Amino acid sequence: MVALVLGAAVLRAAETGAPKLPAFIPVSWFPATSQALRADGVATDRLVLAKEGQAPGLDDQVTFLVEEIAKGRARQWAMVLKYNTLKPNERALRTSPLSMYASTGVRVDFPPSPVVGMAIHVFGPYERNGPSPAAKSIWSGAFINPEFMGLGFDQSAVLFRRLVAYKDRHQETGGGGYSLGFRSNPFPEADVQKNRIALAKFGITPGEYRAFAGFVPALINFFVVGSQTPGVRERILDVVDVPWLSLVMHGGKLDDVDFEILGGFEKGRASDWGLPDGQDVYYIGLRGLIYGKPAVLVRLAVTRPRVPLFNCAGIVGLAAVRPDGKGPLVTIRAMASRPAANLATR
Repeated sequence: MVALVLGAAVLRAAETGAPKLPAFIPVSWFPATSQALRADGVATDRLVLAKEGQAPGLDDQVTFLVEEIAKGRARQWAMVLKYNTLKPNERALRTSPLSMYASTGVRVDFPPSPVVGMAIHVFGPYERNGPSPAAKSIWSGAFINPEFMGLGFDQSAVLFRRLVAYKDRHQETGGGGYSLGFRSNPFPEADVQKNRIALAKFGITPGEYRAFAGFVPALINFFVVGSQTPGVRERILDVVDVPWLSLVMHGGKLDDVDFEILGGFEKGRASDWGLPDGQDVYYIGLRGLIYGKPAVLVRLAVTRPRVPLFNCAGIVGLAAVRPDGKGPLVTIRAMASRPAANLATR
């Protein structure tokens, strides 16, 4: 088994009996959703990206369609993420330092850095035949770590594809006797020596190590943004099978979250996601565990976090269901984006 360990989270490449990941289904705006967004001046039509290398700017925005299908009933929300200015009393805020140790002995440090403000505007819910009586327009916000948002899940996807391709090409089983992982304290020296030798052939770059070390923190940042607003927060909770007894036993603290990589590292077509040629898209399958129990199955569609996709860490699609098959299918898809004025390249 290739064990991929990231701090307090664990990612493992599943070998056999992997569950079926949720599929991405076609989605489009309901008329009522589209009408509400247009009335508010929110872009709904296409993804517009800034020039390569452009830094994030105020008012960069990405519009997501959030759809829940439960018992044959579909409901929609729209979530707009806008890069936002900080108030004077917020400008001194800094992220907490984080050091991660690889199973090959590599150490990756994330020093304190200024936080970034993200304004979040949610509309909904809406149904096929019109707005729900509960439809609202709600603003909220979150502080995020800009480095995690800019690392790029696509780099980790490319690394995972290389590991799997080597294993398949050489017909290795059980991961070939090595593990690649990160955690917040050093691995035993004997394991480090073994893994350093076994993984030398992959030529893992410093950038890949850094992106991999920040994989789960970046994912958590994305979910932090999504969970700040009523409506979207409940959709996330709907597809997470929380072991409430374990949570109560731990004083209500959710401090044991693992992720298992379930494969599915296919390369997608940029055009399927409304992206320009050369903006590669990759799929990553994950199983989330809470206190060791399967809690959610997730399929991600990720790309390079080119502005304004920095706002969502390069995640352009997400499909999630509960592991037991009960409950809804939740799909989140980037439908439109606009960089700050005069920076668009498309």
